[in-house]
Amino acid sequence: MERFPIRFSPDVKSLIESFSSCFNVRITFFSRDMEEYLVGYHVPDSDFCSMIQKSLGLRPLCQKEDRSACMKALAKGESIIYTCHAGLSEAVIPVRIQGDTAFYALIGQFRRCDSCSGALAKAIEGQGLDRKEYDNAFQERPFLSDCRIRSMLSLFENILHILISTGQMRRGTATAAEEILGYIDGHIGESITIGDAAKALSRSVSSVSHIARSAFGLSFKEMVIEHKLMAFDEMMELTPGMTVKEAASLVGYDDPLYFSRLYRKKRGFPPSSMKRK
Repeated sequence: MERFPIRFSPDVKSLIESFSSCFNVRITFFSRDMEEYLVGYHVPDSDFCSMIQKSLGLRPLCQKEDRSACMKALAKGESIIYTCHAGLSEAVIPVRIQGDTAFYALIGQFRRCDSCSGALAKAIEGQGLDRKEYDNAFQERPFLSDCRIRSMLSLFENILHILISTGQMRRGTATAAEEILGYIDGHIGESITIGDAAKALSRSVSSVSHIARSAFGLSFKEMVIEHKLMAFDEMMELTPGMTVKEAASLVGYDDPLYFSRLYRKKRGFPPSSMKRK
């Protein structure tokens, strides 16, 4: 199985997040094996998606549809837009480097209609759930006309072309330190442990700890904290309307009081200060 065969310059994530902010969409890069390379932090999985995945147990179906859409885009050799079982749409772009499809870029989730699918609405009502709550969450996703979708994809594909042609996205074997950073950035919204990282990277815990300390002068735990705080800072700068609680949750801290104490300890000022910058 592939593991981080695509290398990204440090500026790529910032550019992707700026793009996400402009269109209010979430961008995820997947390998040919459907491993996450890079996840934009501006927009998490939509509340609507999270709601139906948790309450109706539909996450496996969502993942299956993503894989199927990637295969269709690969077969066609061009971008496609598909509407999922719930009624939201997503763009899938097969990204080619040196003539081969190296990874997929998924842009979502946005609306092209005014309500969720009829089958899903029946499932929601069948579970005795509040249909209005789900309808409101669906409406919160951005509505994009066909013209705006075409413009968005054209712009994004041009950005990808520039990044690839200038070497900011390229094939190559990542160093051990880059693999660790890739793992942290790819799971920034989760509770990250050194054991999980070691298992995912096929390394021992002591090896991951040694690499982190040697390459960055930090313990693995300190690296995780720093990258989470950096992601928090970026979200607050890119999305002025986002609250500290919302941004903290997106980087894996569901306890806002704990996050506030941690942030003040590491930065020397409260996280709310970011809203005034």
